Amino acid sequence: MAKEDIHVLMLPWSAFGHMIPFFHLSIALAKAGICISFVSTPSNLRRVPTHLIPPDLPAPLDLVELHLPPVDGLPIGGEATVNISVDQIQHLKTAYDLLKPQLKHFISHDTPDWIIQDFASHWTAEISQSSTSTSLSSCSSSSLLPRAPSWVHQSTSLVLPRLNTGRPLNLSHLRQSGSLFHPLLKCLTLPG
Repeated sequence: MAKEDIHVLMLPWSAFGHMIPFFHLSIALAKAGICISFVSTPSNLRRVPTHLIPPDLPAPLDLVELHLPPVDGLPIGGEATVNISVDQIQHLKTAYDLLKPQLKHFISHDTPDWIIQDFASHWTAEISQSSTSTSLSSCSSSSLLPRAPSWVHQSTSLVLPRLNTGRPLNLSHLRQSGSLFHPLLKCLTLPG
């Protein structure tokens, strides 16, 4: 990956209703020339529809394995909600939270510009704050962006809380072709 390339880390919750939309967004971003690290567990990564990845993507879409630590009450192989009962989801969330050190280690060696996270990985905000990258962001509603532009266009600013600029970013500024975020936002076809 060239230094000027945008690198986005995708971190969905361990449920296929979350992973599949994140995976589709990953493919769309890679088609736009954005380097992607799609992070999940080995079992989950074996089940994402990799056959949908075009062979001629202009940017890499890397599948990154993190291993769920054993947690009392979570069966072996219980890496996604499809593999467990409803009363075991709390244990999956506990194990998911324990992925934080592995993700922090990965980021220390391959720092992304953006982290697009799902609701369950609230702890990525702390990781992004300790990152040396000034453009690292966490977005807990990221999976809604492509489908819910109405809340975006009601505001002239989109606040990215973990972007280390310390100020809200104006959407029109982000859309400028020289902006680091232009390819990402262009992919998401935000209004305005």
